[in-house]
Amino acid sequence: MRRFILVPFLSLCAGVAFAVAPAMPRYPALAPDGSRIAFSWQGDIWVAPATGGTAQRITANPGYDHHPVWFPDGKRLAFTSDREGSDEVFVVALGGAAPQRLTFHEAPDLAQGVLGGDVVFTSRRHEAWSRMPAVYRISAAGGTERLACKVLALEAIPSPDGRYLALVRGGTPADRRHYRGAANRDIWLYELATGRLDRLTSTAWDEDGVAWAGNGVLVFRSDNGGPDRNLFRLDLTTRKVTQLTHHEGADIRGPSASTDGTLAAYELWDAV
Repeated sequence: MRRFILVPFLSLCAGVAFAVAPAMPRYPALAPDGSRIAFSWQGDIWVAPATGGTAQRITANPGYDHHPVWFPDGKRLAFTSDREGSDEVFVVALGGAAPQRLTFHEAPDLAQGVLGGDVVFTSRRHEAWSRMPAVYRISAAGGTERLACKVLALEAIPSPDGRYLALVRGGTPADRRHYRGAANRDIWLYELATGRLDRLTSTAWDEDGVAWAGNGVLVFRSDNGGPDRNLFRLDLTTRKVTQLTHHEGADIRGPSASTDGTLAAYELWDAV
């Protein structure tokens, strides 16, 4: 069974605080203030209180809507959907308006986050299929996409203050467990104003699923040389890494965090 788990950051506790009731929810996304959680369930986007309660259905379409990301004001979501063919990026207001399509291309586009008034997404539209995607940004009001940076990346998550992109780079397939080698996934920090690129992790195993828990703090998943992928916290000032969860027998997936630094959420696919 796949379920969501919320971890309270302030105590760095790994205990279960809340589990979403519907079976098999996917792609949790915590609101910036940690009050709500958006997720994909049965192909639509839903929003529920992080403390538990009734979920509100945001989209309703025969296509598959997934990977929601919040705007900083908490009033809109960007998400990815194949409702009109290939995966494209859409924006929807929580008040009930119809989603607006932002991208138009046959290559899959995957929403990553919000940067100013733009939605950041990754796509292989201008790259070979065997390479990492490029990182683009497009106005939430619509228009033409443009490169957000010249660095290829599997993930590209904007920082809350808009200064950085947290990138995941590597050649390992996400579902390949226990890989050790030169193609492993690492986390990098890209400064948008200067183009400076800093490598944050350099282990022999994979680190991915990166999310911002406030400016200067990242969470990510890693097996840390062990059998299963768990949640970790990285302080960019001290470069201290703290393990937050200790699950055994199942990998966590899709980490998310509130930008106020209070909560993290992730999927756990286990037998519970």
